[in-house]
Amino acid sequence: MLTLSRSNPSRRRVLAVASGGGHWVQLMRLRPALDGTEIHYATVDPSARAMVAPATVHLYPDAKKDTLLRMALAALALVGFVASAQARTVTHDPGGVISDRLTYVVGNWYEEVRVTGFCASACTFYLAMPNACTTKKARWLFHGPKGDSAKDEADWVPVIAAMYPEPVKTAFLTDYQFREVILSGAELIRVGAIRECD
Repeated sequence: MLTLSRSNPSRRRVLAVASGGGHWVQLMRLRPALDGTEIHYATVDPSARAMVAPATVHLYPDAKKDTLLRMALAALALVGFVASAQARTVTHDPGGVISDRLTYVVGNWYEEVRVTGFCASACTFYLAMPNACTTKKARWLFHGPKGDSAKDEADWVPVIAAMYPEPVKTAFLTDYQFREVILSGAELIRVGAIRECD
């Protein structure tokens, strides 16, 4: 098993790998020890999906030491599974405290973030991350900062704007900070603010 690093230590992601048969049975016996984690499974047996649904199950080619090509393919598949398990998927994120999200974005700069649903307020800071992507149907809600005073809000405006690529940055400074604006992922992709998820 491989534990994948993540910024939130209270909910770790684990990639649990086992071939079919007895190894899979042994892995299933370890499941209680992984309570509280987000488990991604990798195995050679497609029927394993039913045993662990709705968890993510990746399939890799079965290989033995005398099938070097299949071993290489299996190794490549496992590397790919690790990369995909490390991606953060946003299905509904209402935002939160600006300083908390800024800390997260800076501390996890190269993390892959996939926005597939609703991303509002401070969630939109993911636009700054180089490995962020969006689906065309995702919805992004922008608005100005909500602070204790008008001065506090004004102080946050340039900080927030700095998180956005052009032309979103200019639109935020001239328009979005004064009202709520919802853009689709397709619109953000079209203007080059973020790439489309594969």
